[in-house]
Amino acid sequence: MTEMPTVPRNDEQGFAPLRDPPEVESPFVADGGLSAAEEEAIRQRARARLRAQEEADRARERARQEERLLRLEAERLRWQIVEDETERFHRERGRVRYVSSGGQVLWLSPDDISTRRAHRVRGRRKGRSHRTRRTGSVIAITLRVAGVSLAIAFGLILVLGAAIYIVEYA
Repeated sequence: MTEMPTVPRNDEQGFAPLRDPPEVESPFVADGGLSAAEEEAIRQRARARLRAQEEADRARERARQEERLLRLEAERLRWQIVEDETERFHRERGRVRYVSSGGQVLWLSPDDISTRRAHRVRGRRKGRSHRTRRTGSVIAITLRVAGVSLAIAFGLILVLGAAIYIVEYA
């Protein structure tokens, strides 16, 4: 059995110890163009400018998100008001909210709803059920497949018969 190579581990964390990168002297100081203090001041100003830019970007993004949320909330409130007024309008006229099997929302009088329910009950008693219709289509498909299979089988029998005839009497 071969042994897996081992990695030196740090006892506290279970990982190989990290090493700091070696200190490199700045090329700007080495050329004599800037002192170390001037270079550090420039770097701090650049970092401060970058932080300020980043914070401004975040603030703009937050404002954009808040504006979007406010627009969505206003739109939701508009839809809610329209729905409330629609419901109040139809209820004043004695209509009831009815949702059809297709998901369509209708406002019908109680007489219309009872007529629909009675029609649905009559429709269930009369005629074939959905299952019977589906079974009929399955039977039709099965018969078509069987017919095609028989046609292919007879075709092969004819071809084999012709081949045997040619071989025997040729």
